[in-house]
Order: sequence, then C-alpha cells, then structure tokens
Amino acid sequence: MQPSLDRVFDLTEIRPWDAEETGQFYTKTFRNASATVAPAALKRMVSYTGGLPVIGHEIGDAVWRVAATPTISDPDARSGIHQAVQIIGSKFLQPKVIDALGSPRYRSILRQIASNPFGFHFRRADLTQRPGPDDRKVLDNFLNRLKDLGVIVPDPESGAGCYRFANRLHYLYFQIESRRAGSETRRGDGPSTSLL
Repeated sequence: MQPSLDRVFDLTEIRPWDAEETGQFYTKTFRNASATVAPAALKRMVSYTGGLPVIGHEIGDAVWRVAATPTISDPDARSGIHQAVQIIGSKFLQPKVIDALGSPRYRSILRQIASNPFGFHFRRADLTQRPGPDDRKVLDNFLNRLKDLGVIVPDPESGAGCYRFANRLHYLYFQIESRRAGSETRRGDGPSTSLL
C-alpha cells in the first residue's frame, strides 16, 4: 500500500519574494521567452504579486497568454492580472467562501480589510471605525463566518481583537479583487463582475 502524500513529502515553507526578486523573476522569465517587459507593466505585476511565488507564476502565465507582441505592455499586464485573479479565485478559494461573501455589507467590510492600512493582519477595532453603521451591525457575524470558513484566525500575539488571514493567498486574492473593482469604478466601466 502506498503511504499518503503528507507522510511522503516534508512541507517546506517558501519565504515571500521581495520586490526586487519579484521583478527579477518576471524579467528573466520573459527574457527566456525572448520578450521584454515595459517598466509600467513590470511595476504593476510586481505590485499585484505580493511576494508570493505561486501568484507570480499565475500572473506571468496569464500575461504571457494575452500579450500580442514580445514587448509586454501595461495593458497586457492589466489584462493578464484580471485573468489571473479569476484563476486564483477558482483554484485557491473554495466556492463556499465566495458564496458566503455574497452580501453587499460583507463585501463592504472585506474591501476595508483588503485595503490599506490593515494588510494581512487587522484589528476588529479598526473595522468599527471605517464602515458605515449598517456594516457595523453585521461585523461580528462577518468575522465569525470567516473564522468558521477558515479564512481568518485570531491573532492573539498582536493583541485582543486581532485577526490574520489563515492563508496569504486569500488575502492577496481579496486585495487584487478590491483594487480591480476600484479601478473599474474609477474608469466608469459599468457594473463590476468583481467579487468585491
């Protein structure tokens, strides 16, 4: 009988890349395919990667698929990131998580968490100051729902009422979706298909 995979492989935590390493990854990878990356495109891809190699691979692959020429432009990067967000969501977020966030109030709170200054860690007290009164009424239900789904966990080391995302991919997905939704709203692209 074959042993289960968790007994065969040792889990290795991969350290996040810094901005320079992320930029080098994209530059070298595209150069190996005889392509170059415009500075604005590189900056955008580095920003959305969040230092996570798996996200870097998804974004790089999606950008490569949409690029029409061997020079990766900022519109190519934007379009590829849009596609990568959909792939990331379908691969790394269970449908029950996405379904659980269908409420406009929950989405509003999640936008607050996904935007600065909260980041990967956040405090409940900070959330009570930013959303509107309707959002505050459902805040505890929202936090309990995310805890039940395993998206966030209490972070007692940071203090009482502190939480962190259990998985950086969840946080980065929500952050990318939040940025994309805000960008579409500012450009006047009409109703967003974004989760947020």
